[in-house]
Amino acid sequence: MANLDKLKELSRKFELKEQWAKAIEPLVKAIEEFEKSPEDDSELALYNKVAEFYQKVGDTTNAIAYFERAVDRYNDAGLVNQSIALCNKVLRLSPGRASAYLKLGMLFAKKGFAGEAKQNLLEYAGRMQKAGQVEEAFKALKKFAEMTPGQDDIWKVLAEQARAAATTPEAKEQV
Repeated sequence: MANLDKLKELSRKFELKEQWAKAIEPLVKAIEEFEKSPEDDSELALYNKVAEFYQKVGDTTNAIAYFERAVDRYNDAGLVNQSIALCNKVLRLSPGRASAYLKLGMLFAKKGFAGEAKQNLLEYAGRMQKAGQVEEAFKALKKFAEMTPGQDDIWKVLAEQARAAATTPEAKEQV
C-alpha cells in the first residue's frame, strides 16, 4: 500500500500543476497495484480519476475504457448508483455506445427500476439489431424478461425478434 500511496501522491503533484498527461501514468500504475487485491474496494475512485484525466487530454478511448472498468468494479462492490452515474458519463462521451445501454439496463433492473431498465435494454437491443447482432439483442432482452416478472411486452418483442431471425418456415412456426 505504501507504493500505492506514493503513486497517488506523485499523480496529485502533477494534477495540482494541471499537467494531466503526466498525472495519468502514476494513476495507471496505482490501479495496477490496487488490482493485485481484487477484493479491496478502498481505491475505486482511481478509475474515475484516471478516466477524467484522459478526458482532459482528449483521449476519449482511454477515458471510456477506465470509466467502464469503474462501472464493473463499483457494481461488483454493490455500489449500483455509482455504476449508473459512470455509465451516464460513458454515454456523454459516446452516445451510441451500445454496451453502456446494456449495463445501464441491467443496473436499473438490479435496483428494481423496471421502466428505466426496459428503456435502456430496448435501446441496446435496437442498436444491436441495427448492427446485425440479433442474437446479442435477444439474449439481453431475455435476461431482462427473466429478471423482471410482469414484462409481457418484452416477451412479445422477444417473440417478434425470434420470428424475424428464424430462417425456415418450421423455425418460424415453432416460435
